[in-house]
Amino acid sequence: MVEYIDGSVLAQMGTPDMRVPLTFGLFWPRRGESGSQQLDLFEMSAMSFESPDFIRFPCLKLAAEVARCEGTAPAVMNAANEIAVEAFLESRIQFTDIHTVVAHCVDDMGNDDCESIPQVIEIDRKARNIAQKKVFQLSTG
Repeated sequence: MVEYIDGSVLAQMGTPDMRVPLTFGLFWPRRGESGSQQLDLFEMSAMSFESPDFIRFPCLKLAAEVARCEGTAPAVMNAANEIAVEAFLESRIQFTDIHTVVAHCVDDMGNDDCESIPQVIEIDRKARNIAQKKVFQLSTG
């Protein structure tokens, strides 16, 4: 769901099937037939929502904070997250270390104004380097 500045909320709903986003990516900008089951709103049970558990999911809290930033912090978080998740999938760090790596990068690099695409690319490169150093530090004790 995406909440816009005017207060409206847009929700993308569908059956949980990875063929849908894959088809979207392959056929963009057109829509293609994914082969997934169609969503029947009349067959659905009621939807319910809970407040996020920011204690259990600290990266979610960090993402919510960074999403409100208008500078480089979102790019920093994205780059650091990609490095941290890759390190976790390769068993170099623990799952709980993902937040440690990402938060370290966001804290270290801050949130500067962003003037150009080349600046974003440079910020991404720096964030990845900082994240890789933190991963190395965590993996070697």
